[in-house]
Amino acid sequence: MFGLLKHVISAAIWAIVAAAFLIAKSPELFAFWVLLGAVLIVGWAVKFVWKWIVGIFLPTVSARSYFFFIVIVIGAGLLFYQASIVPSFNSWGATEKELKAKYPIDEFLPESKTVAFRAITIEAPIEEVFPWIKQLATEGVLNFDINILDFISNKPAQIVLQDIPTVNIGDRYLIGEIVESKENESLTLELNRDRFPWSKFNKICAGYYLRRDGRDKTRIVMKIKADYEGYLAWFSAKYLIELGDYWVSSYQLTSIKSIAEGKAIL
Repeated sequence: MFGLLKHVISAAIWAIVAAAFLIAKSPELFAFWVLLGAVLIVGWAVKFVWKWIVGIFLPTVSARSYFFFIVIVIGAGLLFYQASIVPSFNSWGATEKELKAKYPIDEFLPESKTVAFRAITIEAPIEEVFPWIKQLATEGVLNFDINILDFISNKPAQIVLQDIPTVNIGDRYLIGEIVESKENESLTLELNRDRFPWSKFNKICAGYYLRRDGRDKTRIVMKIKADYEGYLAWFSAKYLIELGDYWVSSYQLTSIKSIAEGKAIL
């Protein structure tokens, strides 16, 4: 009974800290906290299996054998994740042609260790879609009125299109600095590296690239590139860009799609 209460209290503390990160508008620390929570859950599951399954039904299994078995299972799971899941995350919605195409971001960061794509087709004219991209880039995800339950259920964010000033190269915003922009065509940013704590990122860039896909359709390709040094930055790129940004960016783009197409119920 005490053990269950201990886990309930731990979960409550985790939820309070996670809520504090959301209220403080710190998605990077929230992502790290989610990762830490996942590690703790795995640790709890390993301990539970050892005590209540292996200990009862397989009492002759030694702790050393069980430890090596868990290491092998976790290693196999990570290999499967890297080989089968990460490629689909890093090419979400993009065609083979779009993956091979060159974009303005490639001029600002030719070489990078992490590259990710997010792409979507929106059934609305490009002139109606680009203002949403400008707002997304200049105000950042933190100004989206996102309820964590809506995020989990994939309900579109509450977004209000406000008057967007003229976007100029060199303008600094919440998430970084605009390094390239063409009206109704492209918007490239160099992200603020200070937003990625404890990591030695040399440079991080993100770009939104639009083209007409028929008379009243718009194709958006988002490309993210990161160059870094060291294992800590590599790990941060894994959980912040390949995993965390996959959920955030796909959510952003699907929200814009629902709103631009008039399907969102806000």
